[in-house]
Amino acid sequence: MSTNPWTSDALPRKTVELISVALNVACTNLNADGTRRHIRAALDAGATREEILMVFKMASLMSIHSCTLGASILLEEATMGLLDEASEERKKRLKNPEATPARDKMRAAGQWNQALGSVS
Repeated sequence: MSTNPWTSDALPRKTVELISVALNVACTNLNADGTRRHIRAALDAGATREEILMVFKMASLMSIHSCTLGASILLEEATMGLLDEASEERKKRLKNPEATPARDKMRAAGQWNQALGSVS
């Protein structure tokens, strides 16, 4: 799996290198050395600066969604443990978080994850 993309010619070399950049820069990997190596190889294969920046943008977008999904799981786990020992006031705040401008914008854009709590 790690050598076939470079030896099979199923995809152009530039495409393989751009995919490799994306894999190395992804929030689940964050491999700085691999990212540098594949950026250089992508440039050598004819990739433009704009194409590499687009890969970075796409990878960061995927990070946002990963964090959104992971945050709701983390919040659920943290809330389960905190509610046993939390005061009544803290319980109310966890169940009904206050609205903020950032949350309002995300909700208006349809990007608010309801698992993170309702915003009044």
